[in-house]
Amino acid sequence: MNKLVFIFLFGLIFLPNISNAQTEKGTILLQTTTDLFRSTTTSENLFKRFVIGFGTRYFVADKLGIGLGYEHAISQNQKSSTFYIAARFYPFGKTFIRIKPSFGKGVSTLTSTPKDFNTSLFSFGLGQDFMLGEKWSIEPNVDYNISISGGGSNFISVKVGLGIFI
Repeated sequence: MNKLVFIFLFGLIFLPNISNAQTEKGTILLQTTTDLFRSTTTSENLFKRFVIGFGTRYFVADKLGIGLGYEHAISQNQKSSTFYIAARFYPFGKTFIRIKPSFGKGVSTLTSTPKDFNTSLFSFGLGQDFMLGEKWSIEPNVDYNISISGGGSNFISVKVGLGIFI
């Protein structure tokens, strides 16, 4: 697993820039994302957990975007909804560094009595915008997620997103 993450991160930083990312001040991006993989201490994987998110990002300065979003996760044992504020910085062309605090609520069904819980994470990671023409992009990224909630565990997630610049 560590080798795959290293290869992915190395490729993100050193891939040649084929076209310029839409990272100019005043640009707005609408996007959707989903988890492809998530390392956890449980046996949840791609086929037992589904995460989808929606968000928007506004570039307050060249190469610096601030965004808001929502993610909904469903697994065999729980459901959760989180809201987030995120920031992206593009130091290497289309490669971005991301920070994302998330806060939300969920319901766990690990026991016979469903239990509500609060969830909060702080995520940071790397990703790449692959432009599909002038308006569309595919955005794979790897995040390290730190659980701020009591009882949660830290994990690595690999995500892919689809964005449209307006």
